[in-house]
Amino acid sequence: MDEDRYAKIAEYFIQRIPHVKDMGMQISRLDTGLAVVCVSQQSFMLGNTRHNLINGGVISSLVDTACGMAVCTLINESERIATLDLRIDNLRPAVGDLPLVAEAECYHMTPQIAFVKAVAYQDNRERLIANSMSTFIRKKTGSGSTPA
Repeated sequence: MDEDRYAKIAEYFIQRIPHVKDMGMQISRLDTGLAVVCVSQQSFMLGNTRHNLINGGVISSLVDTACGMAVCTLINESERIATLDLRIDNLRPAVGDLPLVAEAECYHMTPQIAFVKAVAYQDNRERLIANSMSTFIRKKTGSGSTPA
């Protein structure tokens, strides 16, 4: 059943990837090829305290995590993935007093590479904080060590 598999993926990311837990990332949605991940404002995430702006690394981490989760919904347990390329176009600053959301979609897979597009936004999906395109390498392991 897909819900059980998605729960395993969520648990893996939250328990085994330290920055996911440390940042308090929450998984809003996992579906076939899709992931929505959010993080609430925390003071340590501010890169510019004077203007209450979130550090760009927080956005990058959130987007990369959502993209990886989207890929994991499409692979099997004998595969591992790693980010090959993550391009983020920062469109506007993210303010510190609003939750930050990343939506990712794995839109194409080859036997070796997964292609993912993502967006980040705060209170209005029509007013994006960032656009992203990324690629992930797929590697068969045989050890069953991935969450998918």
